[in-house]
Amino acid sequence: MEKWVEEIENSINGAKAVMEGEIGSCSRTCNVISNTFQNMSLLSRHKAVKKILEKHFATDLHALSVKTYTEKEWEDARSNS
Repeated sequence: MEKWVEEIENSINGAKAVMEGEIGSCSRTCNVISNTFQNMSLLSRHKAVKKILEKHFATDLHALSVKTYTEKEWEDARSNS
């Protein structure tokens, strides 16, 4: 999974990608944190991340939940959990 994290972080300005869930599980979640998402709709955020990973969906990536946050949204989500 590290290659996907690296691709996201290299493609989205200032991004930090955090994978959650068991490796090999269908219930993995990729949290992507970047202030680039400021003023972007949720749909636009997800499209940006999935576009980076689209070549992997054709071969070795079958299911991945994506959650996107600005740095403030990420801090808020972590403090509320």
